[in-house]
Amino acid sequence: MKKKIFLLFTLCLLAQWSVAQAPKWVEKAKRAVFSVVTYGENDKILNTGNGFFVTEDGIALSDYSLFKGAQRAVVVNSAGVQMPVVSILGANDMYDVIKFRVDISAKKVPALNLAAVSPAVGANVYILPYAMLPIIIRVFLDSRTAFLTHVITILICSITLRFPHEFILVQLAAGLVAIFSLRELSQRSQLFRTALLVILTYAAIYFAIELITENDLSKLNVRMYTYFITNGILLLFAYPLLFLLEKTFGFTSNVTLVELSNINTDLLRQMSETVPGTFQHSMQVANLAAEAAIRIGAKSQLVRTGALYHDIGKMENPAFFTENQSGGVNPHKNLSYEQSAQVVISHVTDGLKLAEKHNLPKAIKDFISTHHGRGKTKFFYISWKNEHPGEEPDDEKFTYPGPNPFSKETAILMMADAVEAASRSLPEYTEESISNLVEKIIDSQMEEGYFKECPITFKDIATVKAVFKEKLKMIYHTRISYPELKNENNPPRTKTS
Repeated sequence: MKKKIFLLFTLCLLAQWSVAQAPKWVEKAKRAVFSVVTYGENDKILNTGNGFFVTEDGIALSDYSLFKGAQRAVVVNSAGVQMPVVSILGANDMYDVIKFRVDISAKKVPALNLAAVSPAVGANVYILPYAMLPIIIRVFLDSRTAFLTHVITILICSITLRFPHEFILVQLAAGLVAIFSLRELSQRSQLFRTALLVILTYAAIYFAIELITENDLSKLNVRMYTYFITNGILLLFAYPLLFLLEKTFGFTSNVTLVELSNINTDLLRQMSETVPGTFQHSMQVANLAAEAAIRIGAKSQLVRTGALYHDIGKMENPAFFTENQSGGVNPHKNLSYEQSAQVVISHVTDGLKLAEKHNLPKAIKDFISTHHGRGKTKFFYISWKNEHPGEEPDDEKFTYPGPNPFSKETAILMMADAVEAASRSLPEYTEESISNLVEKIIDSQMEEGYFKECPITFKDIATVKAVFKEKLKMIYHTRISYPELKNENNPPRTKTS
């Protein structure tokens, strides 16, 4: 209780001290203000009000309404001295202002200096980084949604402003520049460039408006340009805000995807050491899938990052996958077909557990769960049927948990994963064999209905096929043999590079 009383006492002392320390211009302003008394017929008081001197030789301003119908007027200053109004210099009924001269008793009177430039009412609103909203929406969604949201926001905000048309024009231009200069945020430098372009857009549009309304460059409102620079600096805070929104609402930005695609991250480095064959396979799939995504207008960075992580579950049982086997040891020989199928299928569920453990975003987990869809482990399924003719197997034991792909990106990864894996088993790499392989695998996936739930078209699939054929031909191209230099001691040999 004593502390609260002491705090209140201290605050009272500070308040009194601040009043006592009022600046000199406040005292001067008080002396420049006066009371106005106007008189009508028969010298009766008509109106009373206030005014103030604007020059030291007695020119003053007051309300025009006080002087309507008046025969004479006097002013009374702060000292109680009465001084008559001797002439009217100008008046404006619309703005209710009148300018007049007072017969001052002294050589000069305290006066208030008028501003050289009219204040920009509501100008402080330009400090607010309105362009941050469309930037954030563009990063997480698309340009159309970002622009529509930006337009609605500035229209609502303009209602409260004195000059809404100017505000709408400037903010629309800045928002458009922000949206189209930041199509894919993958580096911090892109945000700096966007902030600079937004500042320049603000300055250029506002300068054009000032040239229309002012014919003297010395009267330009320099303070507005400092507001624009402050706006650009505040716009840079969109970067940490993106991180907070990702963690709060589960969004995934391109910045996060680029960071995850760094092969020096703990999980990918562990993968390259534990399952090097799977890691190389994932790298090849990422290149194939990203190129196909670019060609059909899908999200290339998303599919590239998803491809790098789609097989991380194989780290739990690396020796059970052929790309990681060495020395001719195959642990599947000691297992039944059902058991082998379950081990292979478990790399999906194990991958999801690892993704959860390392806090991978949901967008990446979707690639892990859908890259085989609801397909079967065909090698073990067909082998079981061949050994048990006339019997029907338990399909669930040979079927991946799924679900099937539900986006263009997950569909591309399923195709790329199957094609890249199968291409390693080709006996020879010719244009015809590669083309037949791509057509056979993707057509079989379409027949089995893996792509029924995703918005990919036949045209998109045809483009993806063409990309895979082109890329695989370049990967498995034949090389010419280089002859070695002949000499007398060594017989001629050829060497393949």
